[in-house]
Amino acid sequence: MDILVPALVCLPFGLAAAVLARADLARSEPPVGWLGLVASGGFALIWSLETTTRFSAFPAGGIFPLALDATMFSGLIAELGDWRMVGRMSSSLADVPTDLYHFASFGFAALAVRLGLEPMQAMPRVWVALGPLFISVGLHLLGRTLAGPAAGIVAVLLLVVLPEPASYGLAQPFLSFHWMSEVSPGAAYAIGAICVSFSLLALWCRERGYRLLAASAAMMALGFLLRAHLVLWAAAPWAAVAVAGWPGLRPLLRAVLLLLGALVLAGGLVFAGRAEVAQVGFGQYAGGFLLLVGTVFVPNGYMGVSTWLVAHLGLGGSALPLALIALGAMGGAPLLTFLMGAVLLRRRLSAIDVLPFALLAWAAALMILAPTPFHGDSSEFRQRGFLLVVVILIAWNARWVLLGLPALAARGAALGLAACAGLLVTWLCVADWKAPRTAYFQQFRATPVSAAMVEGGAWLRAHAVPGGSFVVDRQNLETIAADDGTLLSAFSGLPAWISRAALHLKREGAAATEARHRLDVLAEMAAAPDAAAAMSLLCREGVSFYVVTGDAPSWDPERRAAAFRAEGLSIWPTGTDRPCARPRG
Repeated sequence: MDILVPALVCLPFGLAAAVLARADLARSEPPVGWLGLVASGGFALIWSLETTTRFSAFPAGGIFPLALDATMFSGLIAELGDWRMVGRMSSSLADVPTDLYHFASFGFAALAVRLGLEPMQAMPRVWVALGPLFISVGLHLLGRTLAGPAAGIVAVLLLVVLPEPASYGLAQPFLSFHWMSEVSPGAAYAIGAICVSFSLLALWCRERGYRLLAASAAMMALGFLLRAHLVLWAAAPWAAVAVAGWPGLRPLLRAVLLLLGALVLAGGLVFAGRAEVAQVGFGQYAGGFLLLVGTVFVPNGYMGVSTWLVAHLGLGGSALPLALIALGAMGGAPLLTFLMGAVLLRRRLSAIDVLPFALLAWAAALMILAPTPFHGDSSEFRQRGFLLVVVILIAWNARWVLLGLPALAARGAALGLAACAGLLVTWLCVADWKAPRTAYFQQFRATPVSAAMVEGGAWLRAHAVPGGSFVVDRQNLETIAADDGTLLSAFSGLPAWISRAALHLKREGAAATEARHRLDVLAEMAAAPDAAAAMSLLCREGVSFYVVTGDAPSWDPERRAAAFRAEGLSIWPTGTDRPCARPRG
C-alpha cells in the first residue's frame, strides 16, 4: 500500500489543476499559462540541481553537505520503500509502532527505492528534488486563480527573481525561506497542496458551489499527510475566508464569528500549553521563543532590539513587538508591497483577500502562544510554517499587480518570457539563497562522516536479511538529533534496534518503556564475560548486528570476533544469518 502514496498525492493535485484550467477556458482567457509552468519547472530544476550537485561530492569529501536531519529522512524513506525495513515500523526503534506522522511525501522517494535506488540516494535526488516543483506549480496555480493566467506568471516571476528575505533588511537567518525549504523538504509538498486548496477556496468565493469548498477542504486535509506544521498555519486562515465568504451572513454576524473564532483559537493554544505556562510562567511562555530567535540566531538586522524590548517591556510585554519583527523578517519586501497594495486597492478587495491578513495574524499568534511538543523543540509549531507566509505574500503581490495594472492581463506571453529569463537570477543566486547564514546552522551542513561509517553502512546493507536489525554501542542520551545509529540506518536501509534514544525516552507509553528495556540490555551486554555471552543477549532480542564506534568492548578487546573492521568502527554478527528470536514490540 505504501506505493499508492504518490498516486494519492498526485491525483488530487492534477484534478485540481484541471479544474483551474477549465475555469480559465470558461472565461475565454488566452492559454499562456504553459509559459508559467515552464518557468516553474525551470525554477525547480535549477534549485534541485544545486542540492543534488552538492550532495554528489559527499563520498569524496567526507563532509555531509546537507543538514544532518537528512539522514533521519533517509531512514523514513527506507521505512516505506526498502525491503530491509518495510514492516519494521520505526527506523530508530525497530518493531515499535510510530506516532502519527506526516509520511506521505516520503512515498515519492520510497517508490524510487522500490525500483532499486538506495534510500540515501533517493533522499536528495527524488524527495528533496521534487519539493520545489510543488512550491512553484502550486504558487502558479494560486496566482492564476486569484487574478488570471498573467497573475500566475507574475507570481512565478517574483519567485525566481526575488532575493532571499533573510539576506537583507531584518535578515533573520532562522527565517530563511530557501534554507528552510532544503532543511525541511516535506514542507514544499504541503505548500503545493495548500496552494491548490486556497485556489479552490478562491473559486468558491467567486463562483460559489459547495463542491468547490469541499474539494478545498479535502486538499487541506491532504496537506496534513504531507506536513502537519504547514496545515496548522493554514487551517485557521482557510476557516476565516470560509466565514468571510459564506453567503447570507450579515456583516455584524460575520464580524462576531471572526472575532469569536480568533479568541477561541488563541485560548485553545494557551490551553494546549497550560502545563508549560504553569511551569515557566506566561511571560516566558509567550516571549521566550521570540527572544531566543532574536538573540541566538545571529547576525541579524535587529541585533540588540530584542534585549532592549525585554528590558523595557518584560518578556510577556515584548512578545507582540517581537512577533511583528519576525513577520517583517520572514516577509521582507513582499510584505511591505503587500500592505501598500492593500491600502491602494482597498475598495476592490473581496472575501478571499481576508486570507493573507488572517495568515499574518495567526502566524503572530502561533509564534507567541503555540505549545512546545514533547521533545522540547519550541520551533516545531512556532516557526516551521513560516514558509507559507512567504508564498502567500508572493501570490498576493501578483494579484495586486494585475488588479492595479489590468492591461498586463493581455501581456501574458511577454510576462512568461520574462519569467523564463528570470531563471538566470535563480541560477546565479540559488546557492547563496540556500546557504546557512549563521555559524549555528553551518555546523549542521559541515558534519564530518568517516569513510568507515559509509563502508559499515554498505556492509550492513549487503549482509542484511529480512527481519534483521543492528544496534550501536554508544547511545547519546543528551540530544534528540541524529546519532551514529541514524547515520548507519541511512546508509544501510536497515532499522536500528535503538537509536536517538533520548527522543524515545521523552515519548510516553510503550515506546519509552521499550527504549528503557533496550538500554538496560546494552548495559548488561557491556558487562558480559565474553563475546559469546554478549551476542547471546542480542540474539535473544532478535538483533542481527552489534556495532562499536569507539573503544573495543571488554569482552573482545582485540575485536577478533568482529566480521567488519574499519578505523574505529567494528561490527559483530550475533551468530546467525536470520533473527534469533521473535522481535519485541
